[in-house]
Amino acid sequence: LDETGRVIESNAQANLVPGTEATRTALVVRYLSPEGWGRETMPFTEIDNGVEQKFIGSYEATGLGWGVFVQARLQDVYAPVRRMVDSITTWALFVLALAAVAAVVFARTLSNPIKRLADASRKFASGDFSTRVSVRSGNEIGELAFTFNKMAGEIEDQIRRLKEAAEEN
Repeated sequence: LDETGRVIESNAQANLVPGTEATRTALVVRYLSPEGWGRETMPFTEIDNGVEQKFIGSYEATGLGWGVFVQARLQDVYAPVRRMVDSITTWALFVLALAAVAAVVFARTLSNPIKRLADASRKFASGDFSTRVSVRSGNEIGELAFTFNKMAGEIEDQIRRLKEAAEEN
């Protein structure tokens, strides 16, 4: 715009052809005011055919006596941010669900061998000395199952020898 608020050049699709007066928006009014020279970015509202539209605009006054303006609807400016927030929310929920599934799988990986070991211990305590635990794991639970099986085998062997000795007597 020139110093009077007339369009010098525009790439807008509206009726802003060179020579058109564009003094109706709050952004241009601010630019034309005595304190408006320089640069500024501000939100403003326009009423177009009875519909209120919110905009954000920016201008900079040049040394040649005219101003360069940029303005856009507020909803259009923040649309990429809304899409980004929606995308982040979707991915966060996906990762949270994946973490929950991984936690359940990990918990079962840990609890199932312990449950089998506890069941075998109960059977062994009730007199079934042939009970063994089938746990294939290289961690402490696997070592505990291996030790349980070794202990059960030695106890079963001791009981067998005691029975043999009792029969001999």
